[in-house]
Amino acid sequence: MSDIFERKAGIWCSRLNQLMKKRGYTQKTFLKEYKSRYGGGTQANVSRWLRVGHVTQKNGTAKAIGFPSYENMLNIADFFGVTIGYLTGETDFETFEMEKACQCLGIDENTGKALKDIASGKRIRFGRHQLREIRATLRYLLMADSFPRFINGLREYAENIYRKNHLLASQCLDYQCAYDEQYGEVRLSEYELQKIYFELMKEVVLDAHLPEMTIPRHGEDGWI
Repeated sequence: MSDIFERKAGIWCSRLNQLMKKRGYTQKTFLKEYKSRYGGGTQANVSRWLRVGHVTQKNGTAKAIGFPSYENMLNIADFFGVTIGYLTGETDFETFEMEKACQCLGIDENTGKALKDIASGKRIRFGRHQLREIRATLRYLLMADSFPRFINGLREYAENIYRKNHLLASQCLDYQCAYDEQYGEVRLSEYELQKIYFELMKEVVLDAHLPEMTIPRHGEDGWI
């Protein structure tokens, strides 16, 4: 058995088992739904699909369990909403669309999933009923002129904290303190970041943006 087959078989088994566990399927419930969608499959098939690469003995001869037929691989990938390439380890992205989106944005898959969860309302309580408003808010946040400044300020702030906490790093002058009439004694890097943050919030909630970001409320005279 080749190393390539062993590697792909190991990834296939791991990811297929993870997908089933994540969605709460047992072999029995998976088979029932698989048969209802694609019109075929047996308990023996499912058992073999979950043990690809495992060595069995038959008539005194050792033989590794092979991959499902290409048609069944397509069906299994479609069932879980992933690509065959993800199941066999050719890519770590579950879907082709996510892979292309992340490559375009220059982010990893976890970041892409986080953005997707926010935009879909999955990461926000009751958000699924407010998708239009959530997407508009996220769009205006990313388009704000202050957003790149805030990201850069956050990076600098993180660097300052790191330097402060690591004695071998050079002393960071940004962590000198200054006195502010409103906030009292503040760390310069933190203070600058807070100023950019408030600028960013004001830019996002401009009057022109509010109609798209505000959830309509039902009053005595109807929707307001």
